[in-house]
Amino acid sequence: CRAPLVLYNGSCAATACPPNGYYEWSSYQCRTCHASCAQCNGPGANACTLCPALHFLSPIAWEEPNGPCVLFCPTGMFAHPASRRCRKPPTAPVKTFYLRFQFRHPFQEFQK
Repeated sequence: CRAPLVLYNGSCAATACPPNGYYEWSSYQCRTCHASCAQCNGPGANACTLCPALHFLSPIAWEEPNGPCVLFCPTGMFAHPASRRCRKPPTAPVKTFYLRFQFRHPFQEFQK
């Protein structure tokens, strides 16, 4: 494809990769993100930059722009809905906080 077009789904019609894709420089074409990512900047589950609904980005370090998408944040972290990232709890007192519930009975048992 000639610039500014990129190869996507076999044609040179797009000028940028779709939100759920990334540009692969070695093949000069758009590739689809890993299935666990809503958006990414490369291949694999650790390249997610945005997660699907009800999932949270869990980078190794807070400063990193990418990481895996998780349903539950690791121990010592909490899910921050506004940023959709796992964060460390603040050291200073805060006005809002988030709880994590873990149910021991499947949801279907509550419907009976």
